[in-house]
Amino acid sequence: MFEFDQLVGRNILLLSIGSILGTCLRFYSLNYLCSLLSRKYLATFLVNTAAAFSLGLVTTKSSLEEVSSNSSGWVLFVCIGFLGGFSTFSTFLLEVFETFLKSRYKESFLLATYSVLGGLFAAAAGLGIGNIF
Repeated sequence: MFEFDQLVGRNILLLSIGSILGTCLRFYSLNYLCSLLSRKYLATFLVNTAAAFSLGLVTTKSSLEEVSSNSSGWVLFVCIGFLGGFSTFSTFLLEVFETFLKSRYKESFLLATYSVLGGLFAAAAGLGIGNIF
């Protein structure tokens, strides 16, 4: 049986607060960017790319073991909670699918390709810059 202890409560609180803050930032960022850009998916692309870069950057400040085991409070708060709330994989998938259903196949393919590759490059850039400092 699962036993709820103080550490579990702390972890849930860290994840929850981080998620709330990240989600609020995503909401306001997407609304602002959508007012500037011609297509909503471009705003989602920018937010997800920023989240990937940030994740790469902040993970250089902890050990790989800390990140993979989720044992650190700041990893739970920032990496999983805040950046998990800030990024939006499900919206990305929905926008790719909607673009595809509108028979804009090339646009849909390019959106999916650029989003995945852009996220990988952004995470790598964050890791690279984080390792310099």
